[in-house]
This record gives sequence, C-alpha cells and structure tokens, in this order.
Amino acid sequence: MASKALKEEHMCMSCSFRNLSQESSFWFLVCKEGLCLSCKKHHLSIKALKSHDVQPFEERQSIPEILEQVQQTCFEHDRTIEFYCSDHREPCCIRCSTQNHKGCQNVCPIEDVIANDKSSIAINHIEKGIDGIILKMEKILQMKEKLFMASNVKSKLQRKMLLT
Repeated sequence: MASKALKEEHMCMSCSFRNLSQESSFWFLVCKEGLCLSCKKHHLSIKALKSHDVQPFEERQSIPEILEQVQQTCFEHDRTIEFYCSDHREPCCIRCSTQNHKGCQNVCPIEDVIANDKSSIAINHIEKGIDGIILKMEKILQMKEKLFMASNVKSKLQRKMLLT
C-alpha cells in the first residue's frame, strides 16, 4: 500500500485528472504539485501562472519541511503569499506588500527566502564536511607524531644495542 501512495505522489497531477499516467519531472512551489514536461509547458504558458517557480521534481525533497508547512494564503486578503518582509518577519501577499509594507526596506519574493535557506543548508553541509576533514588531518598528524617518536625510540635502542 505504501508503494502505491509513493507512486501516486510521483505522478503528474494534471495528467492524473485526465486519467493519464505520467511521472512528474517538475515541482511547482506555489501550486505544490508535480507536473510532467508537457503539462509544465502548458502551466507556464498561462499568464497568471507564468511567474510560478519550478524546480526539478527530485529537488523538492530538499525544500526544508518547515517551509512546506508555512501558511500559503494571506489571512487578511485570502491571496497567495508571495513575499516575505524581513523588517517585520512576516510573509505577505501582493496587497500586504503594497499597503502594509510600503516603507519596508527588506521585502523580497518568498522564493528568494527559500533559495537562501537552501544555500544556508548547503553551506552548513560544507562546513560539516570541512570539520570532518580537519579532524581526519589532526588524527593523521597525531599518528605521524607517534610513528616519529617510535622511530626515534627504535633508533636509540638500535644504537644502544650496537654499543653493548
């Protein structure tokens, strides 16, 4: 049963509505739907949907879970959240951005916030990788020191044996 649910999750939603079975190749962040190449082209050809951000379907797993659970529509205007105001630390729709955040200096598209968060995660992974490399190098240096000390002891013992 779980494999069937997983398979349905990977299917193109538009094709599924037409009783067609096509695997998703792209993920639309705003719509939260996977689409095949053909449906992606149709989706992006519609004026109202043209600005929707899309990414390869496999990368949808990399969207932090917390961002997936964020409120999708504005409570005040019942419109899609499209912006984030860093000054007030709140998401906002197009109306909010023009009415309530007109004077704010740090209002940016929500997709930029998601992209920045993803790059922060990537930087964190890189930093952890570098920390791991540093630890390995320190262990190698410690082992090299021990070998050097052991070599010195061995040389001293050999010299003593030669003298006796």
